[in-house]
Amino acid sequence: MRHVFEVVRRGRDAGVEFLQQRRAAGDPPEGWEVDEVRNYCTGADQSNALSSSGLD
Repeated sequence: MRHVFEVVRRGRDAGVEFLQQRRAAGDPPEGWEVDEVRNYCTGADQSNALSSSGLD
């Protein structure tokens, strides 16, 4: 369960950092861009993360 929490936390942090950078640059991102950053930064395949946690 701890692994799932860490994956989710890294994804959240990456998404927030991306949003802050884009806002500071005056370039509002689209939602799909945040999703891309979150997925890339965590390296998470959501189906595998849930499956290995027993939460699926």
